[in-house]
Amino acid sequence: RVRALFPYFQPELSSHNLDLVSHEQRRVLHVLVRLSNAEHISNIKKPKVDWNGPQAHPEFVPFTAGIPLSWENFDAINTQGNVELSYACSMENVKLKTRRRLAATVGGWGNLPDDQATLASSINFWATLESVPEEVVKVIVFMIRNYSSINSAFGKLNGDGDNSLNHKEFVSNLQRVGCCRSKKVKEQMTGFVLQDSQALESYDEHDSVQYEQLSSVYRFLDSSNDGEISRKEFDALERIWKELHQSMYEFKKDMETCYGTLSSAYETADEDGSDALSFEEFTILVQATRFDGPIKQIFLFMDMNGDDEIQKYEFELLNDYAEDPPLGLD
Repeated sequence: RVRALFPYFQPELSSHNLDLVSHEQRRVLHVLVRLSNAEHISNIKKPKVDWNGPQAHPEFVPFTAGIPLSWENFDAINTQGNVELSYACSMENVKLKTRRRLAATVGGWGNLPDDQATLASSINFWATLESVPEEVVKVIVFMIRNYSSINSAFGKLNGDGDNSLNHKEFVSNLQRVGCCRSKKVKEQMTGFVLQDSQALESYDEHDSVQYEQLSSVYRFLDSSNDGEISRKEFDALERIWKELHQSMYEFKKDMETCYGTLSSAYETADEDGSDALSFEEFTILVQATRFDGPIKQIFLFMDMNGDDEIQKYEFELLNDYAEDPPLGLD
């Protein structure tokens, strides 16, 4: 059986590399196909196959017409080849009843609530950072530092109050306040909030790098591919933030265990006294601890002014952002 290792109730952002020779891995593919057929046919993202794989030098080709319809039947799935794909589902399309049935019949999970409301309340929707694009992390970092919450950021962006964001609303409004801008404006140490005057000075509607990064985030969030980001789809940012928040808390604890204080940790890494840690220096600092979380994403969060280096005051701001983790204190 495909048991506990498969995320039946939250397969979002999961990526899979499946060897079709393996019965268990074909079963994983079959579960994803059945789930996609029940929730939305476009939920399987970027499927590709190497019919002769797995091999040292893969020869992947895309499924130009999508996953074969016949693979709804487990016995119809090829028993040779290597398939790669990922899964993403808009929260509006999540079918908990289907996910429960697959968990019970394929995974052998027992004692699952029959009542949908009870089942839903028992699930703490979360996200992993491994499959999250870097530009999405940048947008989350900007929102956390410049708005009271992810939820309030949605309200600010949703000017017409229709509870959804089209491409222009999302991209133009974030451009206007300086999110993901390619020409950096140094943020002052007081508050670290980009003031309106600074945002307007840095706003450049012809900043193609900024436009493309924000458009990429928009496409990432529009998991239903209907041309709008609903509030439920936007809430994916909150789930990603919970993971980053929890990771920063654990990172801070490991720094303090290994070095005593954040200040001591920084001084250990900044041997030349330049008051600037590159990502490589940051990585070396972390390697001396037990931390095995998302180093790159934490570096992005700490790099307040976006200059690809961490100054000491930025490093010590972790004291403010790494408190009250979503999963509670140790």
